Amino acid sequence: MKKIKPFLLTVVLTLFVAGCDNSLERASNTIGLMQDQVTKIVNELYEVQNLEHTLQSDFEEDLANANDNLEYFNQDEILVMQNISERKTHLNNMKDAMKELNSLVPELESTKKNQNLPVGDFDKLATMITNLQTDLTTYTDNYLPNLDLEAQTFQSIGNPNVDYNSFFKVFDNINTLSQDNLYYLDAVLKHFEPLNGLLVDTKVKIVTLQEAK
Repeated sequence: MKKIKPFLLTVVLTLFVAGCDNSLERASNTIGLMQDQVTKIVNELYEVQNLEHTLQSDFEEDLANANDNLEYFNQDEILVMQNISERKTHLNNMKDAMKELNSLVPELESTKKNQNLPVGDFDKLATMITNLQTDLTTYTDNYLPNLDLEAQTFQSIGNPNVDYNSFFKVFDNINTLSQDNLYYLDAVLKHFEPLNGLLVDTKVKIVTLQEAK
């Protein structure tokens, strides 16, 4: 019996070390995947903002192509409608990336049994991601209906009964919607610098632990 105990101890230690090694790798991979999803969200936000900046020139080009026939704006293929459609796609991509980012939190937390890991940072990351999700959801859930209002506003130009005042009211409507979107965007942007910073710091700590094995 005395000979079996050291053997069992060796097996237990081996399993423990293997488990620690596995949790290090899983944590490292999960942090990397989180970084990927945050980058996707930022890239989608950039694309949305870029399309916002080109909306004015798209409208001016559509107006030139209309040749004084404002019914031209009833078409779905005009530039402003394409702009709206592309922004809608990027916003939905953003929501998908946020959903994926949030789904990675339980995977990261499942590695916390390894006390060598920076579990305090894991808790902070979980909180940061929850806060980002809250503000990003508010942003996208307000922006998407605004895009439908934008489309209706531009298409109203094609109404044969449109008059001078109605035509220029379009710009007021678009500006109001834009200010609404920017208000919620500001709440989202504040999250990325601290979140990215903590992801990088946590990744470095995990890599250091892996190299010290």
